[in-house]
Amino acid sequence: MKKYFLIVLSLAVIAACKQGTGKGASAPKDETKAETAVETKAEEKPMQFVSSLERGPSGDYEFIKVTGTRGNEAVWSTQLDLYSPMDDDEVSTRNWLSYEDVNFDGTPDLLVYLGLNTYGRVEEFYQAFLLSPDKEPEYVEGYCNIANPEVDPEAKEIRGYTKTGPYEITTTTLKWENGELILSDEKTEIFLDDEDLVSYALEYYHTFEEADGVSIDRWASIDVDGDGYNELWLSDFTKTNGAIIALKGGMSIIGFTDYQNYATFGDHGVKISGPCGGPCYQVKVVKLDQSLVTNRLELITVYGEPEECNLDGKDVSMEKAEAFEKSVIGEPHEPEVKWNVF
Repeated sequence: MKKYFLIVLSLAVIAACKQGTGKGASAPKDETKAETAVETKAEEKPMQFVSSLERGPSGDYEFIKVTGTRGNEAVWSTQLDLYSPMDDDEVSTRNWLSYEDVNFDGTPDLLVYLGLNTYGRVEEFYQAFLLSPDKEPEYVEGYCNIANPEVDPEAKEIRGYTKTGPYEITTTTLKWENGELILSDEKTEIFLDDEDLVSYALEYYHTFEEADGVSIDRWASIDVDGDGYNELWLSDFTKTNGAIIALKGGMSIIGFTDYQNYATFGDHGVKISGPCGGPCYQVKVVKLDQSLVTNRLELITVYGEPEECNLDGKDVSMEKAEAFEKSVIGEPHEPEVKWNVF
């Protein structure tokens, strides 16, 4: 009977601590129960994720829905557009969810597969969500635009690779700064060896009527504007007739040279100028950025008077044309040229 009485009394005291002991009174702090509560919160199960695909108006799968659950309760969800619609065969073998520590905090983060770009190249895209035990998944801005993302935990950076031309790959490098993923570097590299590159350039050159009757005998890889990115110079044996070609973003003719039209190399591009018959004189100025043509000026004068003056296809004044030429050419220089003979 005494044991029974003590148990009842203990239960009554515990009930009084939970409810208080009356107006103006407070229950004593139960340190043991506080520690237990903290411990229980820390051991809360991590969120589990499942995905489902949803069809769009086309009848193909166009969206992916991701749901986060704890136990049997759904506590978070999001819906994302797929990169391109997919049919049943395309979605059957995909691994839609994966995990990788993309912000290098020691916690694996959620990666949602968004699909492929197969238009002329094969690129995979993902959307990343940062995971933290006490927060909802955090959408990483811009991650879905990184082609073929590669996470480098040693360098603490994320790299993307995309084919930006028939023979070149552009690598973008992103790093975390103040909680944001930002672009820190971008570099384009040619993945053809010199022989294949020149063969490709020759085929490209001979698609232009200016190449008719010209026999290309030599080539040189030169940095025409001193920015660290090389262009390609094709020439005949006299080093007179030929063309200078930009290599980034697909080959692009900077200008054709012949016995009358000569190249002048500047700080940010090339000028090719010379007579074009009778009193006609032509000037072509091309601005480059890492071997990518960004702007073109074409000027034709007759007896010194402007007959045609346009910048990127739009008419401009002579004053603007002269200012553009000065900004591109600056102080002319002669680049180092080492000719290779076919």
